[in-house]
Amino acid sequence: MVELILSTIIERLNVRNVYLGYFLEAFVVAGLTEETCKFLFLRTTWRSPAFDYQFDAIVYAVMVALGFAAFENVKYVYSYGFATGLVRAVTAVPGHAIFGVFMGYFYGYAKLSDYWGRDEDRKAYLALSVVVPVLMHGCYDFLAFAQESDGRFTLLFYAYLIALYVFGILRVNRSARADRRVSRETVFDYFRRMQYPVPPQYRDRNDDFWR
Repeated sequence: MVELILSTIIERLNVRNVYLGYFLEAFVVAGLTEETCKFLFLRTTWRSPAFDYQFDAIVYAVMVALGFAAFENVKYVYSYGFATGLVRAVTAVPGHAIFGVFMGYFYGYAKLSDYWGRDEDRKAYLALSVVVPVLMHGCYDFLAFAQESDGRFTLLFYAYLIALYVFGILRVNRSARADRRVSRETVFDYFRRMQYPVPPQYRDRNDDFWR
């Protein structure tokens, strides 16, 4: 609905420069609205007890992104046919997943900053978890739109897509190796998670295990 309203407003502006029109459609109509929508769904995980490690943020963000991509792909298949769905399965759907990787990367740092009591850092990382995916998504859509008018953008589009794949995979691997706990864990929580019996000296304690 928001995308439809913004598209209508842009059409009424009667933008004469075709590339400016692509820019507005890519960054405002698609990038801003879609990534903000995903972020709002992602924010529901903030106080979840299961969100106890930094890498969880990437997992949650990618799942939200893929859910959105699946819904969007069904819509495109219904409107434009199965062939369009196949093309999007190797372009737009992985693209959404990678946007989700970077959203989750910054969202995880926001959670870590909250755990450390760094409120300014938390706010900055939450902002980046929206801004960075919006810019990445906007660039993707702008190149996808522009190649329809000028074939020279086709090479740039696929180069950008490959770069997304490479940097997305690298980001996931590095984040997985550097994973850190982002919530407090009591002694009882630790032994329960490890499925160990609680030693006698800890049976009367319930303080923060990591403090």
